[in-house]
Amino acid sequence: MIIVKILSAVMAFIMAVLPFGNANEEKKCDPVFNGTFIQSWMSSSWDDRRWQKEVENMKEAGIEYLILQDVANKSAEESGGEWSVYYNSELPVFEGATFGGNVIDAALRNCENSGIKVFVGLAMFDDFWNETALSPGYKEVCCVMADMVEEIYGKYGDYECFYGWYFTPEISNSLIRQIYVKGIADGVNIVIDSINKTNVSKPLLMSPFSSEYLSAGPALSLASYVRIINSINFRDGDIFAPQDAVGAGWVSYDKLERNWKLYSAAVNSCKADLKLWANCENFNLAITSSLLPGIATRPVTENKESVPATLDRFAGQMKIASKYCENIISFSYNHYYSPDMASPIYLETY
Repeated sequence: MIIVKILSAVMAFIMAVLPFGNANEEKKCDPVFNGTFIQSWMSSSWDDRRWQKEVENMKEAGIEYLILQDVANKSAEESGGEWSVYYNSELPVFEGATFGGNVIDAALRNCENSGIKVFVGLAMFDDFWNETALSPGYKEVCCVMADMVEEIYGKYGDYECFYGWYFTPEISNSLIRQIYVKGIADGVNIVIDSINKTNVSKPLLMSPFSSEYLSAGPALSLASYVRIINSINFRDGDIFAPQDAVGAGWVSYDKLERNWKLYSAAVNSCKADLKLWANCENFNLAITSSLLPGIATRPVTENKESVPATLDRFAGQMKIASKYCENIISFSYNHYYSPDMASPIYLETY
């Protein structure tokens, strides 16, 4: 069955990338973003006054969805494997963890009655980037996330703006993530099972990415995404929101059209009504050194620190994504375009 889905998706992708394929495809959504990610380390020190200012900024920018990227993080084992947590938790695994403030309650309390819907991100661990699901660490953290779902929903589920969940670890087409697709999917399913025990109507959002460097090519990448999408127990309404990866340097701008056709073919293979959203990156990451730049890894950038993307490039990213995706979110309005973090000219011009 999965082989049939892969072959069907590959054929659909081939037809889409041919010169005569989808030449006049109409857009599926407006080329504007209405969702944003925020990382807990940035907002953990905000009081209600600062939160209310940010909510005001987001509403002015047309934000409808706020995604808390993670509310728990485990350092690499070689650094001690210690947890930091950003809500009041009684889970035994977080005993002795560094408490960074109650970001969940602050976000929900300040977004309530604002019209902004909140996705609560779960946990991330630093060793994921090297290990993915090849070690017991991934499954262990997924089990922690499952426990977090039940605890968080029990504490904060009454907030009307509590909209859904964000699975923080990012899958991709890198070679190490191709090896154990089943292990990756099994971990996500542990979290989905826990969501179904609390409130089955709350969607799960995932935001994978692709890379041009040291990774599988388009056909193998598509096959891998079809495998993982059909191995995860997605429900109707769950959301697959790939990062376009331009700002992080993993993908060149001229590959965006191809990548969105690839993601569209993969999502269309899902047995559930899985939603395809776009996560368009509005920044330029600083890449100061690189081994075989542009061949084995990302090219070195002129900027020596991460900076906001120019609006013409960001608008172009959204214009391309709007032809294939049902909605557009971004990493991150709060970090790079909010007038309290960057020049007000970004918001005013947008």
